[in-house]
Amino acid sequence: MTTCNRKHRFKHMNLSGLLPLLTSLPAYRSFLDDLLAGEPDRAPLGIYGAARPYLVAALAQAVNRVTVLLVARSEQARQVYDELQVWLPPTNGLARVQLLADPDALPYERIPWARETRQARMSALTALLRRQGGIAGLAGGSAASESLLIVTSARGLMQKTLPPRELRLALKPLRVGQMFDMNESLMRWLGMGYRTDAVVEEVGLLSRRGGIVDIWPPNMVWPVRIELFGDEIDSLRLFDPATQRTLIEARSVREVLIGPASEALPRYGAGAQDLLDALDVRPLHPPARHELDGQREQLRQGTGFKGQEWYIPYLYSQPASLLDYLPNDALLLLDDGAEFMTLVTDLEHQAAQTQRDLITGGDLPANPLPPHFSWTELKAPLEARKPLMLGHGDLELSLIHI
Repeated sequence: MTTCNRKHRFKHMNLSGLLPLLTSLPAYRSFLDDLLAGEPDRAPLGIYGAARPYLVAALAQAVNRVTVLLVARSEQARQVYDELQVWLPPTNGLARVQLLADPDALPYERIPWARETRQARMSALTALLRRQGGIAGLAGGSAASESLLIVTSARGLMQKTLPPRELRLALKPLRVGQMFDMNESLMRWLGMGYRTDAVVEEVGLLSRRGGIVDIWPPNMVWPVRIELFGDEIDSLRLFDPATQRTLIEARSVREVLIGPASEALPRYGAGAQDLLDALDVRPLHPPARHELDGQREQLRQGTGFKGQEWYIPYLYSQPASLLDYLPNDALLLLDDGAEFMTLVTDLEHQAAQTQRDLITGGDLPANPLPPHFSWTELKAPLEARKPLMLGHGDLELSLIHI
């Protein structure tokens, strides 16, 4: 079944009413009691694969805290994400299941990420901060009282991203009636990776026409049109980027949360010049060197461009992983330890081979910073969270061949 057909099949289904049925099973009740008491059995559970989404959804709803499901492969993460939305559909307009998608580029490849990837990743990271509260100026709501389930793969976990503090500082709520400084806002958004264009048709673009500003943050499904009356926000309207027309069901939006255009914030580009100057560009072909020089100049000026995610390791002294976004009481579930560890090993070998091939081919500097965390770096913080193994194997048995 294709991805489109699968999404269409799941779109209007809601099986959340079946989740309480699990409590009729004594084994589940005993396991849940132990989990809530902080004393669950850490041995692999050996749950049948098709039953795991049901169990994961039930646990996420029962514990009512941030839950993370780690699976091995990207396509598996997307499939499970689709299925889990049937069990945990959105409530109060907020998604209870988020996908921290894999980057589109292989490690070290200088390829721009797709719109869908940037949206999924930024939505997941923003949802984690929103669930924990503390976003300056954000109106209160039920986000902190709803369960939140994050699904990601081994590559999604290994990918470096912006630190939570930087994302928190970058997030800014806008509401009708709020005072709006046009010049300050535009400069701020440019430093957050947005690019200007005549028409906003894709994520990460903004456009100004007199007292109207269009902007499409990756953490939002639709772009927003900000209409001003003097220096005050008169209306906020979500619109269809294909037709540029206001969405009928979204005419009365009172508040939106504007996040950065990318996980790579160009406003830190000037401070990254020492690291960028240290890149050994001697192996590069002239076209690749010309492109790299142009991007470095844009970073020096603090402006965004397509493919800026490649520079994440250079922009932050301590890049983060998903684990850095999790509260202390987060519940971590591992779909299958043996498969997960096998893939982690394969990914590290693949990254090393890709690096060698790109350097040899003249498409990569000779000494690039790694865009991903190694298993050595992730092992301790992951084990410290004592993940529950839903399938078979653990984080140790599969390491024999590393």
